[in-house]
Amino acid sequence: NVYLQVKFKDSDETFKDLDVAYTGEDGLTSIVDGSAITKINQAHYDLLRRFTSYGGVPTNYSTLNSARNWEIRYWILESTPLIKVLEKLAFEGGFIGRFNGQGNFQYIFIPNSPSESATLQDNDISDIQISLTPVNNLVTKMDINYEKHPSQNKYLSNATSVSDSDANLLSSYNIASDDNIKRENLDVYVSPTINESRGNASNKNDCFYRYYDHINGQPRIIVDFTVVNPSHYGLDVGDIIAIELNDLTLPFAGSSGWDDYLFMVTSTQRTIGKLKITAREV
Repeated sequence: NVYLQVKFKDSDETFKDLDVAYTGEDGLTSIVDGSAITKINQAHYDLLRRFTSYGGVPTNYSTLNSARNWEIRYWILESTPLIKVLEKLAFEGGFIGRFNGQGNFQYIFIPNSPSESATLQDNDISDIQISLTPVNNLVTKMDINYEKHPSQNKYLSNATSVSDSDANLLSSYNIASDDNIKRENLDVYVSPTINESRGNASNKNDCFYRYYDHINGQPRIIVDFTVVNPSHYGLDVGDIIAIELNDLTLPFAGSSGWDDYLFMVTSTQRTIGKLKITAREV
């Protein structure tokens, strides 16, 4: 509990007009390690431990914590379902939290330099289908408000971020200049400063815009297939895989076809003796 004693020169009249009071002190310390919570992913993990029966260490948490310095300033002034808070933190923190097929909680995000945990070849899979993410889902520009003011209904920072390839996207896919613009009001995220251009692939975790632009700022390849090699039946959502097929040329390929791409498993469907997978280019 926090107790605040406020003294005013004219306390009665001043207090009548006071709707919100706030302090610049640190917020909660982590139930995990007792340190101050400064990052969005740290707050998410703390809420899991503080308000649920979960007591483990999530898979991939240390990797996420090392890759990210997305800081938080957040307050809740009325009763809110925990799931809504967790979902908000996950979106603004640029990650997914879930229980995997083995019952372990895991964090999923795209690293700056992803590497595959498995390589699938011709004899490992069948029934492959290849598609692209829909053009309507491409985001050519983001107008982002962030660093929410602690007492006023406004944001202290704004970024209008445009993909480096925006002009090419507009012309190639016949997108009007005022279409495919996304506006976001971030109530949790306060830093780092949001960049106004994409940058290169190695800095996708630098800020909110660069991360989501990497996901939605250009067409991405989607592959659906059935795993027929039992040694790969353990693949699950969040795993990053390479695909090397000699019998099928990859449409939309780069300079060397399949070798140019890695894919993250986004959904699985398990039946006896079969594993169906959908994977998306990362």
